Amino acid sequence: MKSLRGKLIIETCFICVICLGIASFMSYVNTSGELRNKESENAKSLATKSAEEIQLWIKEQEVFLNTIAATVEIEGKTEHEPLLAYLTELLENHNTDNVLYDIYYVSADNKMTAASGYEPTPDIDFTQRSWYIGAVEDNGVNYESPYRDVDSGRMVITLSRKVTVDGTVVGVLAEDIFIDTIVDMVDRCIVPENSYAMLLDHEPVPISNLVGNPYRELADTLAAKTGKSVLVQDYDNVEREIFTAAIPACDWVLAIAVDQTVLNANVVALIQGFAVSV
Repeated sequence: MKSLRGKLIIETCFICVICLGIASFMSYVNTSGELRNKESENAKSLATKSAEEIQLWIKEQEVFLNTIAATVEIEGKTEHEPLLAYLTELLENHNTDNVLYDIYYVSADNKMTAASGYEPTPDIDFTQRSWYIGAVEDNGVNYESPYRDVDSGRMVITLSRKVTVDGTVVGVLAEDIFIDTIVDMVDRCIVPENSYAMLLDHEPVPISNLVGNPYRELADTLAAKTGKSVLVQDYDNVEREIFTAAIPACDWVLAIAVDQTVLNANVVALIQGFAVSV
């Protein structure tokens, strides 16, 4: 009888230990999932916050261009001399942060008026440039892809918009602006170890054409505008999860590529702790 009772106690204790182990394991699984989701949320939040900061700065430049265009349209200030004086005054007195590189207007018959004093050769047809055509076809502000200016060595983008007088498009107003501020915003992103932030414009070198093409899913996700994160085997063979956030003003995307090892560090530590406790 005592032997049977002892066996029953041992079996009961064994079952309790098993149940406790299963409960603990399920708790660790749930907790690890929550930790992983939290780390992903933090990375997504970082991308979103940085994208919003860039969006605000971009919109300020857009408002400035729209204000100039509205003044030109209302006052009909499209003749070369008065327009040159107006644009030059803006470039000299409203550029304290050195963001503006140039402000210029090109008429429908290809005559340029530039605040910088730039005088093009007659053989250049600005009406065939993408920033001119894009502005004429768009009802808002057209954004071009960034480029590095040869003279200054700084990154520049062109914003342009059409100028309409009495219902007729008479030309295009544009501004070249330095984007050091945006570059600094991206560089200042405090990303996890072995991770990085990058800015993708609306006309990038197609990432699907890169050697080895590890970014096809990322390209598809960006095209679909789902906002989902994408896991890639990155250029340096490190597995990273890429979180993206849209910058609607210029149709750009800020991406944060986070090393999976870093992203899962807390989860791994939790699992190791569970293994030790067992």
